[in-house]
Amino acid sequence: MSRPPSGVCVHCLQGPQDLTWDHVIPRSWLPETVVPNVPRPQVPACEACNNRLSKAEAELLACFGWGLNPESPLARAIVKKAQDSIDPRRASSKRDRKAREALRARMRKRMREMEKAPTEGVFPGFGALPEYGQGPFITVHFPVDLFRLFMRKLACGVTWIHESKLLTDEYEVRWIPYTHDGWLEVNEAVDTFGARPLDCGPGVLLRRAPTSEDPIVSLIRLELWGQLKLIAHVRRKDRPLTDSLMTWQIA
Repeated sequence: MSRPPSGVCVHCLQGPQDLTWDHVIPRSWLPETVVPNVPRPQVPACEACNNRLSKAEAELLACFGWGLNPESPLARAIVKKAQDSIDPRRASSKRDRKAREALRARMRKRMREMEKAPTEGVFPGFGALPEYGQGPFITVHFPVDLFRLFMRKLACGVTWIHESKLLTDEYEVRWIPYTHDGWLEVNEAVDTFGARPLDCGPGVLLRRAPTSEDPIVSLIRLELWGQLKLIAHVRRKDRPLTDSLMTWQIA
């Protein structure tokens, strides 16, 4: 695919400048069920943002991969990608080898062995798997700053595709921690009030529901690998938070 025309980057909002295509869902995150000819939504981004976000997504994939169920058909390939990403023997060049070695070192610093599975501070959906017994358990300290970066990148991309609008500094993206009841509540709101899907292929569920008052303000729901469930709330910074997102009129 040819490069997009010069313009404004959807992430840093700088431009006009030369742009590249940035995948809304990283290609490396797609499960093995996604066939090559399935559409992969892309947005125009500057090379600096594209490289910065790609590095963050690679780091997140390495962390997520160690918490996925390797027996799941949707997650099996992702687990292998995470393992390969820190294996220097898989390197294609000296530069790639150094990058894998550096990521391996960072992952080792994040890992801790625990006799009992932690019950607090666990990323939603990524607790200990019952089939793996009573321990010891390997835990991975999650890079929250990189995760927040990805959530904003996701919101910027989906907003641009659906609304042809930029997510300016007037807005913020808040992550809503997943709970079973909260997930059902958001699903009901997103599906009932005109959710707009974004086709990313089998195994990826991405939907966005904008408000009637401001189409940029929205709820975004992403489900990947049958295990990762994310809810993002795009809101104006100058508006007070409501007690319940479900009180908003979603169109």
